[in-house]
Amino acid sequence: MNTNTFNGPHGWMLVADRREVFPDDPGNGTPLMVYAPKATASGTLGRVLDTAEVDEARNANAREVPGDVMTWLENVADQAQTFVYGD
Repeated sequence: MNTNTFNGPHGWMLVADRREVFPDDPGNGTPLMVYAPKATASGTLGRVLDTAEVDEARNANAREVPGDVMTWLENVADQAQTFVYGD
């Protein structure tokens, strides 16, 4: 299994994808992505944890991530990172 989807509150998801890890090019790939309900907005886990925002899919506007979703992401971040990168 190369991907693991963590389902959060209100339809938010965190997708961990091992296929997006490139050891020879660490800046390439997006192994940990956060998706708003119905995939209307997304962002990397790192950015979301830093800014509490995702980018809208149809435009360049930022969308605020609800507080309870941020709490959930903080709680599952280590588990998702362990899935992608190992122990």
